[in-house]
Amino acid sequence: MKGVLDDMKRLKVELVEGNFFIFIESYAKFELYNEIIKVLDMIRSEFCVKPGTFSYHLLLNVLVDGNKFKFVENVHSRMLGEGVKAVKGTPVGCKVRKSCSLLPINFPRPSINLTHKGSYGRENYLTKEI
Repeated sequence: MKGVLDDMKRLKVELVEGNFFIFIESYAKFELYNEIIKVLDMIRSEFCVKPGTFSYHLLLNVLVDGNKFKFVENVHSRMLGEGVKAVKGTPVGCKVRKSCSLLPINFPRPSINLTHKGSYGRENYLTKEI
């Protein structure tokens, strides 16, 4: 695939960000998530194409579908850092919220005594008992 893009570049065919979607989708198919993120660098450095909203949203969709949440935050921060605007109400946001709500969270919760007498005889409110 990269050879075809190199030929297109050599022949001075105009490349747009959509030409790179096949990389993202193919790497996702084979679960090569580290390679997917490198596509962003390849687009910019080797082919002088700026990844935009569509590239980032496709990439985020693929990462969420693959349950690679450790990469989602990185890519999202990078997207915002480069000034790419996130589209509100996209499937990516919905998937992230849905996936995060499904994660089991089992944090220990301290008991709270609302009327605990302090050392000076007066009551301290909202004092944690550990």
